[in-house]
Amino acid sequence: ATLAAQNNGFALHAPGGTYGVTSVVSTVAGPFSLICDGPKQTTFIRHSTALQASTPLLKLTNATHVGLKDCGWNELGDGTNFKNAATTVFMDDVGSVDIDNNYSTLAQAGGFIIDGASGGVKFTNNTCSYFWWFCLAVSGNGTVASKVYTEGVVFSNNICYHGPYCSLVTKFVKGSTQTGNVGINSSFSVVQDTPNAIISNNVVIGTADYGLGIATGTKYDCIFAEPAEDMVISGNYVSGCSKHGIFSLGSELPVGTTEQLPTKRVNISGNYIDNVATQAAIYVRGASTSGPLGEKIIIKGNTITNSLVGIILTSADGVDVSDNYEDNLQNGGDQFAAITNFRISGNKYHNTNIGIPGTQPAISINTSLNGVVQGNIVTSSGGNTNSVCFSDTPLA
Repeated sequence: ATLAAQNNGFALHAPGGTYGVTSVVSTVAGPFSLICDGPKQTTFIRHSTALQASTPLLKLTNATHVGLKDCGWNELGDGTNFKNAATTVFMDDVGSVDIDNNYSTLAQAGGFIIDGASGGVKFTNNTCSYFWWFCLAVSGNGTVASKVYTEGVVFSNNICYHGPYCSLVTKFVKGSTQTGNVGINSSFSVVQDTPNAIISNNVVIGTADYGLGIATGTKYDCIFAEPAEDMVISGNYVSGCSKHGIFSLGSELPVGTTEQLPTKRVNISGNYIDNVATQAAIYVRGASTSGPLGEKIIIKGNTITNSLVGIILTSADGVDVSDNYEDNLQNGGDQFAAITNFRISGNKYHNTNIGIPGTQPAISINTSLNGVVQGNIVTSSGGNTNSVCFSDTPLA
């Protein structure tokens, strides 16, 4: 039925019921569309003996367009065989993709992955629960020497519960948007050469309490970008992160020949970040591991409360940190090091050192050059009279 629908350009309809998948046929040409009667009415499961865990429930290669709508996918996983498990739905070298109103649960590796799409990808209104690694993921193709970008990727109005990454954009994706999504104990991420990304107006409440990270003891950031180039992270509500609230850093790209990728032209603005107990609410590292400095970093108009540290920013040129509000921090406000041509202005700091009063300043600037620090307001800074601290930092 799958081949007949694909070869003739028809949509395949799956009525309500539970379907045990015993074998998988990859499509080779033309469009493919699967329409179900509802994500809780039509469910595909792995046949316990006929289909190996290393085989996806649905695999599509070279289809010109893929549409999945209103379907349920239940791996029946128990979180123990993720090393040998396949992604539930896997697509390779396809045209456009539209995945709408699907439900995925107990994915042993990942829910849906698109490895190369030439016509854009849309994930809308999907729900994922208890997944071992990621739910919704997109990557491009090629190597560092020969990149093939996937462009026009949209994640909107998806909901994820209990798993490391709700959405993952990785390796050669250009122009992705993640907006209006909700992660409950699940994060949002872009990694490995993914320029022109927007992460806006999402809600993240707590990071992974199920899956690979729990098994390895890994802690997760609520929003993770490595590296970031021409990126906007704005208007997100972030709370209860086990590591950083927003973490953006330059990196090395270990795909083909290793490449140095600094953080460039990043705007982190208008986010509300609460209750980040173990690391900084916002952490930006401009340089890659051993590469050039990052450049043009804006951190503006964010609210940070009830966290360990406010903002940490290192290794960047052209920095604007302004109009942020920080309150009730355990171990100091903002920490800057190895930055040049910077402006830190109009920020408000209140109760920025409640852990051990008198030990950490509201603003700390070290080994930096050519800066302006003005118009900041510091109140109740934990009894520390030296509320702004400079070390080897010439100011304009």
